[in-house]
Amino acid sequence: MSSKKRVEKTVWVPVEGLDFEMLVRYLPRSELTRMLERATESTWDRQTGQNVDRINPKKLLAEYAGVILDWRGLTREIYARLIPIEPSEYPEEIPCTDEYKRELLEEAYGLDAVVRQICTDLARFQDERQEEERKNS
Repeated sequence: MSSKKRVEKTVWVPVEGLDFEMLVRYLPRSELTRMLERATESTWDRQTGQNVDRINPKKLLAEYAGVILDWRGLTREIYARLIPIEPSEYPEEIPCTDEYKRELLEEAYGLDAVVRQICTDLARFQDERQEEERKNS
């Protein structure tokens, strides 16, 4: 195995149909494997008399929250369009904290799938870098 340093790749991704975007980092396969291992729980199956491994969805979503590094433009109004909240209990601008990232991924339909798709699509990160290099030249 090579000991060469890998560069962390990130990309700002607009959330379709909403006026906010997320900064997402690329998730290498080796890290994805470790995430899946951390989210896996063993339980005893009495019918078969064997341990059965199952992925805990809440743990896995908490792991995926780690690929969201930041967001901008996520207001209380947009947040309320994604999940049912009592607006008075939330700040005007939703900060990008672990708590809010987990809540958003657990409660907003489809957002977890978008994050999973983006963070494993290396071409998307390379396209973004090429676009930045083109702008700076």
